[in-house]
Amino acid sequence: MNNNLPFGSLLKKILGIVLPMAVLLISSHGLAHELPQSDQTSDAVRETPSPAPDLADIIPLATELSGRLAALENRIKGVLNISSVEKKYDGIEANLKGPASQLQRLKDSKDYKYTKLVELREAIKRENKLFEGISKPLNQAIRQLGAWRKEWLADKKHWNEWQSSLLKDGELDPLKSTFEKAKDTIDAALNLVLPQLEAMLRAQEKAGHIQERISALAVELNGLIVDERRSTLLDESTPMFSSHFFSQFKSSALWSAVIKGPDKISWPDSRFFARQGWIVLFQGFLSLFVIITLYRSRRLVSESKRWRFLAVRPFSAGFFLAYMATMLIYEYEGAPAILKLVNMIVGGISFARLLGGLIETSWKRQFVYGLVIVVITTR
Repeated sequence: MNNNLPFGSLLKKILGIVLPMAVLLISSHGLAHELPQSDQTSDAVRETPSPAPDLADIIPLATELSGRLAALENRIKGVLNISSVEKKYDGIEANLKGPASQLQRLKDSKDYKYTKLVELREAIKRENKLFEGISKPLNQAIRQLGAWRKEWLADKKHWNEWQSSLLKDGELDPLKSTFEKAKDTIDAALNLVLPQLEAMLRAQEKAGHIQERISALAVELNGLIVDERRSTLLDESTPMFSSHFFSQFKSSALWSAVIKGPDKISWPDSRFFARQGWIVLFQGFLSLFVIITLYRSRRLVSESKRWRFLAVRPFSAGFFLAYMATMLIYEYEGAPAILKLVNMIVGGISFARLLGGLIETSWKRQFVYGLVIVVITTR
């Protein structure tokens, strides 16, 4: 008995260690098998067809489909006019050809002008802004049509499942016509949605090519502008008081550049006046307002020694004040350089005439006129 006690206690210790380990291994093995099974169960739940409605609800549900189809016909008319969107995209493509060809001519001639590059970049920005304004409602319309398509496809799947469940034994013949009517209604709805959706997706594909073109032009112009800024800061120019500087005026390249210069001018087109013509109208209205006000109160203004010069030259006062009020607007809106130059010429001449009415000394007036001429010429 005494010899068996140590063996029994030893056996109990071994069992006390082995049994918990066995239980732990078995439980973990069972969990490993249960996890995929639970996943399969969840997949089975997801793939389980929707339960068929009660027989009393089949005809009312089919009638409800007809009402939804009528509502869809009314709603789809106001989604988006795809033909107008395509015409606008065609207009943007045509408008991009001008800046693209001008940029290519600049690259071929390697005669980069900073103001010209900035002007082309502003033109690309205007087209990009117009592009975004067209693309936003198009994307919204595609989302709406996609939601309708998904909704009616789900209805089609449900009605097929319900038909196979309720009419699998060929019974309940009166309901066959109801199911056929429901399928025809769903097909009619999809025939309304799918052609519109396909047309809009084709337009969106075209928009993608236009966006690529705009992005490529913008990146290229930004790179050239950065290089031009760097060359302005780092490149050395010819000293003004040197024979080499004055020899440039004798070269044929300078005069040919002067002759070809007007061909490179970007004149404002109808699109500019359609979008930003309000600036010109505002400037003209402000000029007329100041001129008429000065004319009507010229006696009162003439009595003031400080403001007498305004009554003497009311046209110059009106043009100059309108120029000062719209100068920054032209810069912010990215107006063509030629329009800003004309505006500056009008403002400069008006300023010189107003200042000439204040200056009595002849040589001082001539000095002011000379400065204005220099500024206009350098621009």
